[in-house]
Amino acid sequence: GWNNVEAVRSKDLRLSNFIRPIHYEIKMNVSVKGYENSHSSRFDGKVHISLNISAPAKVIEVHSLGLDIQNVGLYTVNTVGKREYLNQNKFKMNRERETIVIPSKRLIRPGEDVHVEVKYNGTALM
Repeated sequence: GWNNVEAVRSKDLRLSNFIRPIHYEIKMNVSVKGYENSHSSRFDGKVHISLNISAPAKVIEVHSLGLDIQNVGLYTVNTVGKREYLNQNKFKMNRERETIVIPSKRLIRPGEDVHVEVKYNGTALM
């Protein structure tokens, strides 16, 4: 986490300039401690991110601070709507950058219709 801000300030934690999110669709369920017999404040969800790729890429990196990642999918969609999965649930956590790193099974070309789906959960700090 962001416990030592001074140590982190000198690091470039920005994501790639060549991979830009253009649309997010987020579905989330939240349980609040003490409400409807919930014993803790937690959340789980799924995010679908549409990406604009402006340079060839073999890896996609997205922020993950405070999330326990359950499942990851990386795919392209062709002109007739068919998905090509480039990664199904293979990822690495980068704890220093607080991201997940998703490798692709092939080089992703600029202009391809690229999507990332992430299922996650975590503790709600209330």
